[in-house]
Amino acid sequence: MSQELINELRSFRHRTLDELLDFAWGFANGLIGPWQVRSEIRALLELLAQRQPRAMLEIGTANGGSLFLFCRVLPGARIISIDLPGGAFGGGYDESREPLYRAFALPGQELHLIRADSHQPATRRQAAALLQGKPLDFLFIDGDHTYSGVQADFEMYSPLVRREGLVAFHDIVVVPPHIAVGVDVHTYWQRIRSHYHFQEFIENPAQGWGGIGVLTPAPGSPVGDRAGAAAATGPATGPAHAALAATANVPAPADTAVASPAAGASNRTDGSRAERDPGNHPLGPGAAGD
Repeated sequence: MSQELINELRSFRHRTLDELLDFAWGFANGLIGPWQVRSEIRALLELLAQRQPRAMLEIGTANGGSLFLFCRVLPGARIISIDLPGGAFGGGYDESREPLYRAFALPGQELHLIRADSHQPATRRQAAALLQGKPLDFLFIDGDHTYSGVQADFEMYSPLVRREGLVAFHDIVVVPPHIAVGVDVHTYWQRIRSHYHFQEFIENPAQGWGGIGVLTPAPGSPVGDRAGAAAATGPATGPAHAALAATANVPAPADTAVASPAAGASNRTDGSRAERDPGNHPLGPGAAGD
């Protein structure tokens, strides 16, 4: 990775979220282009900018686009990102990209990169040790996109989140088989969200990938803010993350079906190629994360 690119990243400062998003997709011909729908990640960034979590964990580093955005809207935060080298969902990133990712951090920020399987107890212990006894304020789950995989990530890491914290899931819309086989975040999200306040940032329910769901368990958490994308609200009766995680082991139904997007549905036309065309999104084949 050239020092010139690293210096450009380190020196970049934004005044608005749109400047930040434009830079992320345009930098070095999409080198760190987020695998996100622009309106959806923008809505999440607005929420994070308001709440300013001091400690966050991302599962699924991949291209680094979301990690870059999180770093830039959370100055002074402790940020941990886990990615599985060679995994079926994401494939990991080459070690040569580490200096690039480390350049995302702002002065006064802690950025920790863990290249390991998030489902291994040793990985969880490593993440917990980096928190130094403090809880997470925000958990972003975007790694293994199978039902059992996303369930394992939630059950293992949500107990690290403080009671008033946020847990977000990426790719909560139905992903049809022609885009990727085995992606079932949608089913797990539908089952877990009823226990919480929740928000959904979905530009088009028939877009075939993407969609961000955010769990906010504490009464009084912000619910219903559209923030530039379609938002839905859920009930305010949920227990804390740790309590629910202990009882959320619900197997996927054997007859779960994945629906195709509605005829004529369109995707966004701005941003990266992956953002425009779900057929080119890294979910298919063998990739996920951001």
